[in-house]
Amino acid sequence: MINCQSVRNKRSEVNECVECIKPDIIIGCESWLDNEHQTAEIFPNGNNKNVFRKDRNTNGGGVFIAIHDKFTTFTVNNSENDCELQWAEIQTKPKSVIIGSYYRPPNASIEALHNLKTSVSKVIENSKDKPIILAGDFNHPYFDWENNTVKIGKAQAKHHQELLELIEEFGMEQLQLNQVMKIILDLFLTNHPSLVKSRNTLPGISDHNMILLDTDLKPQYYKPKPREMYIYKNTKWNEIKADIVKLDADIINSNTSVEDKWTNLKKGLDTTLNLKSQIRDIVYLGYLTM
Repeated sequence: MINCQSVRNKRSEVNECVECIKPDIIIGCESWLDNEHQTAEIFPNGNNKNVFRKDRNTNGGGVFIAIHDKFTTFTVNNSENDCELQWAEIQTKPKSVIIGSYYRPPNASIEALHNLKTSVSKVIENSKDKPIILAGDFNHPYFDWENNTVKIGKAQAKHHQELLELIEEFGMEQLQLNQVMKIILDLFLTNHPSLVKSRNTLPGISDHNMILLDTDLKPQYYKPKPREMYIYKNTKWNEIKADIVKLDADIINSNTSVEDKWTNLKKGLDTTLNLKSQIRDIVYLGYLTM
């Protein structure tokens, strides 16, 4: 989990973090991106094909979830919501896991929390008891997380109480307890706390530390179907050339549509290659989909 404060200006730092930590999932906030920034330009190779973004603009805000390319992911229908919140789903055993990245600006009204609650409620309603992880910069510094209470006499007490009630209503726990500057802004919420094996903090690329969590999710292996590959060194090229000449003449002289000519050409080429070449099945090893 990382607070970027402009990921577009810190691409080298992000690349170094990915190279060093090798994370499966990056939950990010304050990306400061807009639709003119292409995902492949911002995120490093290996983590730029399964990227789910919700941009604000280049002056602030924005959230994303970057999942390693080898994983199988799905779009969550409730990604269209009225707050800076992006959802994604990752295939695991025995159930998929739903992940949300959230950012709340420091001076946001309590309506932002109402919108968050609406989105979380819809996701849980449609999740069929799947584990849910919600992380990001909530900008609520006045919690006593050891006792799950709001500190007395602090600003935005009503906002803090609203978030605490949201966490309790949906059966979640807040697992990020490492303080930065004696406060906790970045939270990690989940309704399956037993999934988290360990957590730690590392120096970040902004004034927030990175939060590193190791989860006990069981991967699911995807086994692609074998594909055929021609062994051209044993191919009977003279016979193939003769077949193609005859096929060409038959198609030109046929009184059929362009679509039918194309179909007959494709079938003819496939037939002659299959008859005059050796074929070997190629099977790829399955890869982790987390």
